[in-house]
Amino acid sequence: MITQFEAGLNIAIKVPKNKYDKTVGFYRDILKLDVEERPITNPTVSRTHRVIFGQNTIWLDCVDNYTHSET
Repeated sequence: MITQFEAGLNIAIKVPKNKYDKTVGFYRDILKLDVEERPITNPTVSRTHRVIFGQNTIWLDCVDNYTHSET
């Protein structure tokens, strides 16, 4: 049996609340990528921004209870 892995189109990055605004600014202002805040109803994510990155979408999720970012 041959196992083959493929990447999905969505990449979620969980970002601590105290680093969230700077992270969004980095993608928007430094990398000049298309960044848009999107509505979300999730008990662990207070805000989310969609970042278009080629064929992929990066989701920057603001989480209150994290101390460091996780992908």
